[in-house]
Amino acid sequence: LAPASALFVRPSRSIDRGNHYNWWAYVRGANWRHPRGPASGLKGFENHPVVHIAYEDAEAYASWAGKELPTEAEWEFAARGGLEGAEFAWGDDQIGSA
Repeated sequence: LAPASALFVRPSRSIDRGNHYNWWAYVRGANWRHPRGPASGLKGFENHPVVHIAYEDAEAYASWAGKELPTEAEWEFAARGGLEGAEFAWGDDQIGSA
């Protein structure tokens, strides 16, 4: 099994925005050490979020840092930003009704 990932590709010409295949390319060899493919490296990405990692990678890093990954419930609570019980993820108002 070889590492690979889908990478965002900036279009060089006008494209059909409705076709998501125009925005992504499957790149063999892309992984967290080579985020843009085998010829790339981490230089210049030191302050960027990590990409192309597996759950096991995240779990190993959290363990190394003396932390734990959030449970699904903890993740959902944090993602809602204190809006537990709100009708919508952004609050109780429908978009465009305010």
